[in-house]
Amino acid sequence: MELNRPLFNLLKPEEFGIELSETFQIHPEQSTSALVVYHPDATYYNV
Repeated sequence: MELNRPLFNLLKPEEFGIELSETFQIHPEQSTSALVVYHPDATYYNV
């Protein structure tokens, strides 16, 4: 969870009312963080 700090530094979610606690938990609780990247060799499929 402490890796949320670099992500917050990069994206500045405080501008949207999302905060990071001293224990690196995201508030409000319903918030989610993810780092999604593209890879040219990735294979995609339909379910």
